[in-house]
Amino acid sequence: MSKNRVRELRRELKLSQEQLGEYTHISQQIISKIENDDGRLTKDNMITLANFFQVSTDYLLGRSVNRKMSVLEADLLKQYEPNYEFLQTYGSLGDKGKELIEGMADLMARLEIGKEGTVLDIAVCDDDRYLQGELEGMLYALGRKLRVGLEVYVYERGEFLLAEVQKGTQYDIVYLDIEMEGMDGIRVAEELRNRDRTMQLIYVTQHDRYLWRSIGTMPSGYIMKPVKPEEFEKVFRKICGWIQEKDDYFRFVSDKIKRKVPLRGIHYFWSALRQVEVVCGKESYLVYRKLDQIEGELEAAGQRQFLRIHQSYLVNYNQIRCFGHNWVELESGLRLPMSRRKREAVEERLGGEQMWE
Repeated sequence: MSKNRVRELRRELKLSQEQLGEYTHISQQIISKIENDDGRLTKDNMITLANFFQVSTDYLLGRSVNRKMSVLEADLLKQYEPNYEFLQTYGSLGDKGKELIEGMADLMARLEIGKEGTVLDIAVCDDDRYLQGELEGMLYALGRKLRVGLEVYVYERGEFLLAEVQKGTQYDIVYLDIEMEGMDGIRVAEELRNRDRTMQLIYVTQHDRYLWRSIGTMPSGYIMKPVKPEEFEKVFRKICGWIQEKDDYFRFVSDKIKRKVPLRGIHYFWSALRQVEVVCGKESYLVYRKLDQIEGELEAAGQRQFLRIHQSYLVNYNQIRCFGHNWVELESGLRLPMSRRKREAVEERLGGEQMWE
């Protein structure tokens, strides 16, 4: 069964056996044997592959249908989880059904957690498994204490973290060990900075001799090992304050990937049936949200540069070149329809200024 799971997971990520080998440091020959059941899946390789694919070892071995849960955890869930039958039904859904459920869950989570503040996506990258669990536990405890919504993702190698980022996943905060097997934390940070200059990088290290070398990666802080809870909380509070003061991003789930895009880069939102298309120049994303909900969230966050010009369009004012009687033209040259009722509302929003040709 493991051969099927490894092959299926690799193909889901559209990786060749050679590419999977580069990320996991398992030779292409061994991966081929594992997929063709010609070689034994060793404990080390099993753990490495499970961590890379972010699944349980039981799932990899074919003993569980739940990607994140061991057989023991599934048995406990069956006994104590009132929604067990729903979770089993969810596991049997196809990709479209799961995507719809995930979109609804994301909206519900935002409605609940959004009352308190930003939902943060946090990565912890450290090859010390004890410390991984310690940091993850402290983060969730601080989230509850400070009423900050967060999700924590753990990686034991820098290569695994980079592979996830290369798929499009974005993190608000990354805690990085410096001395790790394979790529060290500073090299990983350099790669991360090439993709995202806004994420908060925090080094967790035993030594201060890397201080000067790490400066070029623009770190937000340093935490010395062994980690002291009070120092960890102090740094976390500081970073959360920075993020919440300048959270000029639209956060959403698209294609099962959590994303954030700068608000200034969004040209417009377009409502299509049960989905909204987020158009950012040449790139666009589909999200399962209502346009009314997005408009309300933006206004609640003080982002009033978006104008509702039509029942189906919410447009970034900074992207508008000119207004017509029943249309607006964007800087890209694209014209979007504007209804009469929305035109009057936009005119009022702009202080009664007549801008129509």
